[in-house]
Amino acid sequence: MNVRWLAGAYAVGLAYLLLAPEPLFFLGRTGADIDEAVSSTIADWVEHGTVYAVLTILLIATGDARRVILPMLAAVAHGAVTETLQHWIPPREASWIDFAANLCGIGLGAVAFVVWRSTELRDAGVLPGGESLRAACGRPGE
Repeated sequence: MNVRWLAGAYAVGLAYLLLAPEPLFFLGRTGADIDEAVSSTIADWVEHGTVYAVLTILLIATGDARRVILPMLAAVAHGAVTETLQHWIPPREASWIDFAANLCGIGLGAVAFVVWRSTELRDAGVLPGGESLRAACGRPGE
């Protein structure tokens, strides 16, 4: 499967989960209980961070792996739009804390991708040990 298709499907699925009034309706009352129990807790923030880290990794993987800013901005835009739209979708509510968790996940996802990519290149012998992180970030020779 093409990574672009996977990233697109993931972004659409994530938007559904963040914008649907009852995203876990198919679980019946259990879905509402899960949503209520997790809302505004550390688990909710970890959830936001994790899903946005994965989105960021997928978006970075769709293009030139040395370019991370544009995919990060796309993930930030996704998070900002979905959080803003939640304001008008009952029983959803927009939250700056959730958006901050999204931003943390985006940053962690980008760092994880760059570290993974630099390690992969160093192991392949493309990069010498000390130069791996700079080259993976798109700044060889600095």
